[in-house]
Amino acid sequence: GGGGAARGVQARRVARAAIPALKKASIWIIALGLLLPTMHQSSLGTLMLLANSRLHELWRTPLVPLFFLLTCVSMGYSVVVFESAFSAMGFRRKPETEMLSGLAGIIVPLQFFVVALRLADMAVRGVIGQLFTFDVRSTMVLLELALFLAPAVMLLSPSSRRDLGHLVRSAMVMIFAGALYRF
Repeated sequence: GGGGAARGVQARRVARAAIPALKKASIWIIALGLLLPTMHQSSLGTLMLLANSRLHELWRTPLVPLFFLLTCVSMGYSVVVFESAFSAMGFRRKPETEMLSGLAGIIVPLQFFVVALRLADMAVRGVIGQLFTFDVRSTMVLLELALFLAPAVMLLSPSSRRDLGHLVRSAMVMIFAGALYRF
């Protein structure tokens, strides 16, 4: 039993010594945490451009890298909601609902923007009529657009953004929307 206590004391000393270095490095860690996923997502979108004729016209757009980037932001927010909600439960802490609510206020217009940009892109490329053929592909796009809109509508009111359960449910829908878009 005594060895465990000694290791705990030693671990605290190491942690206390590391805190100043971590505080100095935190801006770089945060910058990399933002930069790497966004570069990854836009690169995946660029890779989709190489598929060109293999990609159906409803998805074949030069804006694919931008759509991957924008949807990765909402998927990232969703992961933050899950992490916050479930770690609060696991560690018996008060949920960070205020912070998540503030972020949701940014995500709502982003979701509307993604759908509007997607529809505008299809209209400019002259393929928007294909949305109403109701074949498998058009149904997938309509479902995808509905899944992007649903969380925005769910979180439209400030009171719904302060409800942790509502935040988690809308985050699940955002994850499905982004995953379906990538599928």
